Amino acid sequence: DYALDVLKLHKIICGLYANNVGSLKSILRAGFHIEGVRKNQYLSEGDYVDAILIAKFSKENQADKQHDSE
Repeated sequence: DYALDVLKLHKIICGLYANNVGSLKSILRAGFHIEGVRKNQYLSEGDYVDAILIAKFSKENQADKQHDSE
C-alpha cells in the first residue's frame, strides 16, 4: 500500500505467466485484480503460455468506480 497511499500512485500493474499459479494466488490475495489475458504470449519450455495482466487501483479510484456503477 506504500505505492498507493504514500506515493499516491493511481495504479500498480504487473503481468505473469498463466502457469505461475502460486504467484497469481499471492497477487490476488494482495488485492490485485485480473484486467486481461494475452493468449499465447510467451514461449516457455516449448509451449506457448498466456500472460495475465494484473492491476491494483488507489482507494480513491476504487470509490469512484463503485460510485459510477450505481
